[in-house]
Amino acid sequence: IPGRANPLEGQRDCQLCREDTFTDVPEATACTACKAGRTAGNGSASCSACSAGKRLNGADKTCVDCVAGQFSENQNAGQCTLCPRGFHQPDNSSASCLPCIPGRANNLEGQLECKECLKDFVTSTVEQLTCTRCPGGKGTSAPGKMSCGDCPPGTFTRNRACEDCPSGFFQAEASQAACIECD
Repeated sequence: IPGRANPLEGQRDCQLCREDTFTDVPEATACTACKAGRTAGNGSASCSACSAGKRLNGADKTCVDCVAGQFSENQNAGQCTLCPRGFHQPDNSSASCLPCIPGRANNLEGQLECKECLKDFVTSTVEQLTCTRCPGGKGTSAPGKMSCGDCPPGTFTRNRACEDCPSGFFQAEASQAACIECD
């Protein structure tokens, strides 16, 4: 059976070829080591190149998964590459990184996720490194938004941001500088 071998006579069954060895011959007496830059799982009938999302471990010629925050886009990569700024990758064994979506940003390499923009900060396009503060009198209703709007009723403008009216105060209009005390 391909992927199995038995060097001894009188055995009840054959042994699986070990990792990074193979045989494509039925009734084999030995498994053959994969050539440099190739790998095989247990019981393999052939060797293959390390796939994208993995790197070739030079010490023992095995394929190793790229960890989250890294990628390799080519077969037999000698190393995994950190995801660039403005991108992230939450999964192992990835051939690429994912761009930060609007409302999120990332200014560091090798990140598992992009950070959500704080309230009153936005990004409107992909692959952003930082979030931008909304202009005075404008803000967002929550973190992670992609556009600024007027500070809504129930809020007031302070330090170029929308703040909720405190207890005992209200504001019925948008983009106001203060809240009104309840009677």
